[in-house]
Amino acid sequence: MNGHGTSNESERRSVPATWKLGTPGVLLVLTGPSGEVGRWRELIGNLAAVLGLGSDFEGVPGDRGEQRWVDAVVRRAAEVPGPVLVLPHLNEPPEVENELERRLERVLAPFDASDEVSASIMPVLQLLQETGVDVAQLHVTSPESVPGMWEGIGHHARAWHTELRRRHQVGPATVEVTGGYPAAAVATRARDADLVLMCWTRTTRAERAQVVRAVLQVVDIPVLLIARS
Repeated sequence: MNGHGTSNESERRSVPATWKLGTPGVLLVLTGPSGEVGRWRELIGNLAAVLGLGSDFEGVPGDRGEQRWVDAVVRRAAEVPGPVLVLPHLNEPPEVENELERRLERVLAPFDASDEVSASIMPVLQLLQETGVDVAQLHVTSPESVPGMWEGIGHHARAWHTELRRRHQVGPATVEVTGGYPAAAVATRARDADLVLMCWTRTTRAERAQVVRAVLQVVDIPVLLIARS
């Protein structure tokens, strides 16, 4: 067995069992180094209540968006079985942040159209909708991920969109398909949301979780990481 295979097996063994909705657990909230939650205090309470979890808070050293900070966030998030909420710290005085208190009303949920991802986040999205939260699902295509039946605008494209919605749409959520760089597309749509919800595999190697890492660098709202079942 080569060294790469050994590394993969070691990483899998070190990852704790995945938390499932409805089971005991804790929502880990990762803040900036100061530990301040500022404008996100009410949103954190909303989210914890929906998930039925208590909250633990930890500060992560470093400036938001820097690679060192992103790497530290990813490493810590991979160590816990439950959901992890990553707060953007904008280096604003606490009194300014408190004036901009945010509630949990709109969630953006990027997805990669795999059945495993849908199975992991669908129950959470359904529960959010039951509590009155609007959910927008976003699928970003690239030249590598466009389906073989794709022929641009026309019958095949409509059929593909219909099947995508049939398999992955959660309740009354809107489903949008766009192309381009995933993190940039998420950042653009996140301007109309209060929270980004992402499913990930809890791998920490630099070549993995690239979309999660990039999103953490560019979005200005909290990111909820749910581990794939």
